[in-house]
Amino acid sequence: MPRTLPYNRRHYEEARNCGACWTSKEQRRLETVCTLTPGEAKVILDVGSGGGKFVTALRDRGHYVVATDCSAAAMSLYGGERVLCDAAALPFPDGCFDMVTCTEVLEHLDDERLAHALREIARLARSYVLISVPNDEDLNQCLVKCHSCGQYYTLYGHIQTFQPGTLDNLLPGFDVVRKDFGDEEIEYNRLLLWVRQRIGARWAYWDCAICPACGEQPRRLGRRGIVALGCDFLNNRIPWRPRRRTPMYVLYRRTDSTQPPAD
Repeated sequence: MPRTLPYNRRHYEEARNCGACWTSKEQRRLETVCTLTPGEAKVILDVGSGGGKFVTALRDRGHYVVATDCSAAAMSLYGGERVLCDAAALPFPDGCFDMVTCTEVLEHLDDERLAHALREIARLARSYVLISVPNDEDLNQCLVKCHSCGQYYTLYGHIQTFQPGTLDNLLPGFDVVRKDFGDEEIEYNRLLLWVRQRIGARWAYWDCAICPACGEQPRRLGRRGIVALGCDFLNNRIPWRPRRRTPMYVLYRRTDSTQPPAD
């Protein structure tokens, strides 16, 4: 995989990529977020809301929630209070929310946007922050090579990886009060995956993926060649495939003495 992957803004401009595919795994994510949200957090800002399913679930549980996203396509799918804006520049006064939630967003941001987004989240949260990200994700597992321009990118626009220790000190002035993990996933053996991709030319596929450089979608997968068939055969029979529980949820509480005042 290249040392860095490009920020894929094109991915968010497609309405079909904004939470249209709802699975049992997504439902468990939603339930976990609701469980981790403290009852006293009455006014919440959600950063990167997509189609708004998580926002709607929190609102239905009695919270007042403002949705934000950089994608007009995403915001058009949500009928509640919403603001079109970038996570790196949130147009709200300091400390005006009891809690800020940011679920499955940070992994999409390049280094500069990530740093700005974290400062904005800490600035706006009066008491709590809830963040979820993929846990220890191997981006090679969902790597695509564009058939048109040769650009490497990931199916879902992920370009950052986070380990459990990475999030412990992510927000200065906040302490971790709870950490949780999602379902266990079994991944492709990494050596066989390299052979499958680089020699067998068999990359990940999703019909909603889009190249960040040229805007092309990946070609539909045809019949597997002998190399890919051999890798798949071996991969399904070896016991030492990588396992991880993902996503990772971290609930923070503000502890510093410079807590922003309430409005």
